[in-house]
Amino acid sequence: MYCAGDGNSCQYECGGIGKCIEGCQNEALPNNLKNYNDMHLCKVRIISEVYLSKIDRPCPLKIKVLNSHLPSNVRTTHTPQINRLSLTRQVRDNIIINRRADHKTTKNIKAKMLAPYNGANEEDLREALRNQKELCEDKKLYRFLVRDDRQTKENAGP
Repeated sequence: MYCAGDGNSCQYECGGIGKCIEGCQNEALPNNLKNYNDMHLCKVRIISEVYLSKIDRPCPLKIKVLNSHLPSNVRTTHTPQINRLSLTRQVRDNIIINRRADHKTTKNIKAKMLAPYNGANEEDLREALRNQKELCEDKKLYRFLVRDDRQTKENAGP
């Protein structure tokens, strides 16, 4: 297994951090990758090994983590973004109902989510976006709707 380098703060195989160094052979390639399995975007590797001769032992799985995302001498103030959608179940259900029953677009659903905040001051809106229990960013809402559409179409998922 390997890190996909999504955070833009990983050290690439060529030595660059967040982007390729000048003269890197992957720099001209789309997404800096030769193919989907190219591990150029991060040096972290996780190797898991299981041998039949060790199956009867208490810990038959051996896991090695090689390298790190950044060298130890690099100082970083990177704060990772929240990747999960942490909306309450009621808000998620309302989004799904609006999408499936009323065929609303992302923009219309976002407008309905913001309706209770009409007249609210800027600090209240910032706090609601910060805790992400009742509001979320447009991109995350769009991804949630795409995933739900796919699950409905393919009748798959939870």
